[in-house]
Amino acid sequence: MREVRNKWVFKKVKVDVFRVVRRVEELMRELNDDMSVAGEQEVCSEGGGRWLRPEVGWVKLNVDAGVKEGWGLGIGAVCRDSEGAMLWGMTEHRCATLEPSMAEAEAILVYMNKARRRGCSRIVVESDCKVLIDALQLKTKGRSDFYLLLDDIYSICNDFEIVL
Repeated sequence: MREVRNKWVFKKVKVDVFRVVRRVEELMRELNDDMSVAGEQEVCSEGGGRWLRPEVGWVKLNVDAGVKEGWGLGIGAVCRDSEGAMLWGMTEHRCATLEPSMAEAEAILVYMNKARRRGCSRIVVESDCKVLIDALQLKTKGRSDFYLLLDDIYSICNDFEIVL
């Protein structure tokens, strides 16, 4: 999917949305097949990284955000159960300008709210934004907009048994 995004961002070449959806469906089938064969806690992801299943009874919420000047930001999340099966996934485009760490924080806040509304209570949250995850784990406080978003995330964390 990265190649489709890069074609659009760097070459302004649009790809048929149905082709993208079909590719995502193929990737999901492959992932589910890999996970049923693996039978282990650790499963390899497409990018060569490692994805760890949450413990039984927990869900894992993987969030991401992307920012492009003049376009806005895109946020998305995938929620999976302890078997690695996708429970739900969502993406949104927002006409806003945020720093990348702020966009990631916004994504965590938005999708934790959605997870709560879907009845999730035991949740593991993953993001590729180390600055954000470190700040959340240390419960860092401050007065900038970034820290105000963190305060909102801390507040919603009270509704979950959570691991960041």
